[in-house]
Parts: sequence; structure tokens; C-alpha cells
Amino acid sequence: MDSYWVRVLIALLLGGFLLVQARSVGGWPRRQRAFQLAAAAMVAFALLNANLALGFNSETFQLVIGILGTALFIGAIASLVLSLRDGEAREQRAKIEDAAREFREQRARERNGKR
Repeated sequence: MDSYWVRVLIALLLGGFLLVQARSVGGWPRRQRAFQLAAAAMVAFALLNANLALGFNSETFQLVIGILGTALFIGAIASLVLSLRDGEAREQRAKIEDAAREFREQRARERNGKR
């Protein structure tokens, strides 16, 4: 199998996985948008590799699709950063902080019990 087709398959699989992730974070609109943009970027990269695998040598098409995929990927990163900055993951962060605090307290109790 040609390496371009392997890349197409991997990009489509990753795009599908990212769409599933987008559906699972319904309460966080910016994070959902980040996953959707990343999935669209993967589809663009799959299209670019399919174009190469089929032997179409349209440099303009390849350039446009490459720029589009890169722009979508950058948009996904920006949306994810905005999601984290605006506190869409505040509940998760609070749970992690509580678990870390509990672990530190348990460790301190264990240390005091050994002495």
C-alpha cells in the first residue's frame, strides 16, 4: 500500500476520533469547536494526501489545501487555549486540586505516623 494512502487512512481515523470527542464535550462550546476544527484539519490533510496518492500535480490545489489544513489546526489550538483560559475546565481543575490536596495530607499523616 502506498504511504500516501496510509496517511489518508490515519488522518481520517484521527478525524473521526476527534469528532467523537467533540460530541462528548457538549457542555463546553469552545472545546467542542476546538475538536471540530481539528477534525476538519485532519480531513483537509487526508484530502491533500489523497491528491498526492492519485498523482494530481496541481500545486495551487495542494498549496490551498495545505494552508487551509494548517489554518484549521491553528484555530483548533487557539480555541482550546481559550477554552482553558476561560475556565471551561474549572470543574476538572478543582477535582484535580482536591485530589492532590488529599494526597498531600495523606502523605503527611503517613510521615507523622512513622516517626
